[in-house]
Amino acid sequence: MEALVLDAKLSLWNFHSGNNTDCKAYPWEVWSSGAASTSSRWTNRPTMTAKKATSTETRGNTACTSQPDGWINADVTALVQEWASAKATRGHMGLRASDESVVAQWKRVNSANAASNPPKLVVNYNYRSRTGTKQEAGPPYFSYSGAYAVNTLTPTLRDTFGDANGDKVNGTFQIFDNTTNAQVGDVLVSPFAPSGQIASVKVPAGVLANGKTYRFRTFPYDGTHYNNGWSAEKTFTVDTTAPSAPTAITSTDYPSTAWVKGAGQAGIFNVTPPATDHQWLEWSLDGETWTKVTTNGSAAARNISVTPPRDSNHTLHVRAVDKADNKSEPLSYDFHAGPGGFAQPSEGQRTARRLPLVAEADAAKYNNVSFSWRRSAADAWVVIPAGDVTKDGVALSAWPVPLTGGKNAALVWNATNTVDPDGSIEIKANFTGPNSAVGGTDPLNVIVDRAADDATTEEVGPGTVNLLSHYDCGCDTPGWVTEDSQGSVTRYVESLGGGVTATTSKTGDTVLQLSDIHGDITLQLPLDISKAPTVQDTDEYGNTRASSTPARYDWLGVRQRSGETPSGLTLVGARAYDSTTGRFLQLDPVVGGGANAYGYPPDPITMFDLDGKGWFSWGRAYRVTVCVGAILWVLGSAYFAAAKIRRIWQVIRRWGGIRAAVTRVMSACTRYLRGKRLATMMITAGSAILGIDAVYDKCIKTKL
Repeated sequence: MEALVLDAKLSLWNFHSGNNTDCKAYPWEVWSSGAASTSSRWTNRPTMTAKKATSTETRGNTACTSQPDGWINADVTALVQEWASAKATRGHMGLRASDESVVAQWKRVNSANAASNPPKLVVNYNYRSRTGTKQEAGPPYFSYSGAYAVNTLTPTLRDTFGDANGDKVNGTFQIFDNTTNAQVGDVLVSPFAPSGQIASVKVPAGVLANGKTYRFRTFPYDGTHYNNGWSAEKTFTVDTTAPSAPTAITSTDYPSTAWVKGAGQAGIFNVTPPATDHQWLEWSLDGETWTKVTTNGSAAARNISVTPPRDSNHTLHVRAVDKADNKSEPLSYDFHAGPGGFAQPSEGQRTARRLPLVAEADAAKYNNVSFSWRRSAADAWVVIPAGDVTKDGVALSAWPVPLTGGKNAALVWNATNTVDPDGSIEIKANFTGPNSAVGGTDPLNVIVDRAADDATTEEVGPGTVNLLSHYDCGCDTPGWVTEDSQGSVTRYVESLGGGVTATTSKTGDTVLQLSDIHGDITLQLPLDISKAPTVQDTDEYGNTRASSTPARYDWLGVRQRSGETPSGLTLVGARAYDSTTGRFLQLDPVVGGGANAYGYPPDPITMFDLDGKGWFSWGRAYRVTVCVGAILWVLGSAYFAAAKIRRIWQVIRRWGGIRAAVTRVMSACTRYLRGKRLATMMITAGSAILGIDAVYDKCIKTKL
């Protein structure tokens, strides 16, 4: 590869010159010449063939104080480029005065054997980057006999360029229609990439069309010089169409209608590919990993050997894949391995309390099932206590339970009642049937972890959420709540004040949660206008109104504290109230969290007066104080007038005296001003917007 000389400078140490009479700068020249030898003399000089440079730099005359001994230079770029172009291993040059008859042009310079300041030649040069060696198109960058197939209209084209100087290199890409030979779109230039690494461009939208074939070529640039030649052209076809799915899956080893063979026993599955447009098949057992089986486009059926890892229901998924790595929808084949297996829970499932128990078996052979557990293979199997398992919320009285169509109804095991301490355990299903038929599943590993400290977490915004307990902190505010044993999940979205403002289901349905002054959720309003809202309300006696649904005692209003239901306990404003002892077992995290919108002085559950002896609650006393303060503010106002006095007298007269009137005003104002902040009420009262007129309107006129 030819070196490109950017510049070359010859420097000579000039220690004497013949310009002592005028101290002018006189010219000297550099010529290309033959090589000097030991026989070279002034009278036998090498032949000088062509002048290559002229310089007037002059130094070294003691009579010229401005020209002391020093370097004189000549630009010999053209001469050095000749040497480089000829790939010469040695270069030779000759020096002479422009006119050897002029004494003033005479100079003496150091030779190569000088003790110091010998002649020097400084050359800056560059090599052109090498033509690309690996043109590719993708994704998926699959090549078939040198031609690529891409599965997008905006593919990436790439090449690998080398540079002898180690410079970074970019690539220019030119695309042609393979049929018309016309250039397609503008040339594309890649960013600079290190030598020997990939340089790539992405074809913009609107340039290519699906189903067409194109070709491209490249050349590199190192920031100084372009490569003078194009690379070889590479062909690629755009294919964004997915193939059809395989047409059939069959198996005599594992028929879809029977429980046969078992864990670790391989079976052959016969798969028929689609008629065209496929390069290989991919199969996956239960959707875990995908394995390729080459077809090379042949429609002939392929045999796939599959080994189920455990006794259970399994699903074999098979899909067709074309040259561009477009994948069809999978064709599924369900089969059963062993005598039976677990539908739920799954292998390695972790629980903080409950586990679903659903098993399946050969319906022709088994009609009942029970479940057992053990710590490890070194321990004996123990039947799970029937009382620790529920069906539709009711504890079982005994084992076994029936199989219907080879499958038991969904059961829920309160694993923490049975397993203590926590840890990894094994469970299995035990099948029985007519004619003393007995069978069982392989052991299934699950984990009981009450605190869920070791459960998997997932990043959510700036923090993490525990994917089992769904709590994102050590507080009592869940980020997610599992509603049932089947794993239906609802996300609770909190307001800035900590209360719930909306719920979002797994399917994305959002429901606003609107609360009353107590903080009790009274209206659930779906954002989907096609769905009706849900009203949750009670009358003054705590009875659910005919137009609403029962209040959610399982949650503490908008504060959304998770509710447990231990036997014999009532969930109220405080976390749990034991009716047999009349004691609260947990502190109330928020004020007035009862589901009932009404409260009565002797009621120990939803009031501050827990012993029921007070004639009114401290909470009401606070609100009454605020109300009375508002009235007194009006009484002291400069705007108080006779009209206001008449209103006050009407209030007192209507309610039978001052004492009775005060009592009823306090009660009415409590209702009216409930939930109002003190500052807001005082401003409203002080501006005479509330005042006695509001008392009259709200307490007398409306007969509250």
